[in-house]
Amino acid sequence: MLKPNLILGTDSTLGRALYNYYLRRDILCLGTSRDRSKASNDVLYLDYEQYEEFSLDGEFNNIIFCAALTNIKKCQTQPKLSKLINVDAQIYLADKLSSKCDKLIFISSNAVFSGDSPFSHIDQKKEPKTIYGSHKSLVEDYMLNNISNSYILRITKVLHDELPLLENWIKAINANQQIEAFHDMTISPIHLNYLVNSFNTIFTNPRDRIIHLSGATDISYYQFACELSRMLAKPVSNIQAVSCKTLGIDKDSVPNYSSLDCSMTQQHYAITAPSVSTSLMQCMHSSEYV
Repeated sequence: MLKPNLILGTDSTLGRALYNYYLRRDILCLGTSRDRSKASNDVLYLDYEQYEEFSLDGEFNNIIFCAALTNIKKCQTQPKLSKLINVDAQIYLADKLSSKCDKLIFISSNAVFSGDSPFSHIDQKKEPKTIYGSHKSLVEDYMLNNISNSYILRITKVLHDELPLLENWIKAINANQQIEAFHDMTISPIHLNYLVNSFNTIFTNPRDRIIHLSGATDISYYQFACELSRMLAKPVSNIQAVSCKTLGIDKDSVPNYSSLDCSMTQQHYAITAPSVSTSLMQCMHSSEYV
């Protein structure tokens, strides 16, 4: 009998995309949501702020940890809440659920690294600059040391069609309005479709405990906005370069680079890191998780 997958956090962008991917392909899948109104036979209620109330029966193929507090500023200003959701709940649920699945998959981030150099390697020393990154790192370490069937997937910035920043920039650029973009904050973006397809390629038969998915290069938000403007056939003169300090962001907490080394991903799974233009093109032309 085939075992279903379980996605913790179908309210999240990745969790929702993976859930829809499985449903479209008639792959058995359950999910969780923090919204009681969404609870059903296939979507279980799980509030990470009350994680000890969660109970689960059955056996699963993959249990995928997508739910998290991902707003870096909120993690900085509310560290207790971040620890509750991003550390305590994750570890409690990993301990409770690991015996019920073949693979337990934790979604992590490039934020576990300092970003002082590009293309952070899988076994590079972790030196997070933010509370969000520190909490991701703590859970990584716990799972790798205590959960034998756990896997860590580190990802960089994920673009998708409903990303507010992207939506607002496209509207402004098409209206020939000026926009401001940081020249001193970088991303190494991947598209959500690329992430979902790569996820399923990797975890059909994973060869590594830690896997990286990243864009092919680092690019500043200003360069990214200019690339978007050129793609829309609009003048880049409407893009104004500003410092992240203008929004009160502590530059010491901002990595110089966001990219991850994906050489093992390429070697073991034949997955190539996408260019910025490739990821942007996916945003412009695709609204389906294929």
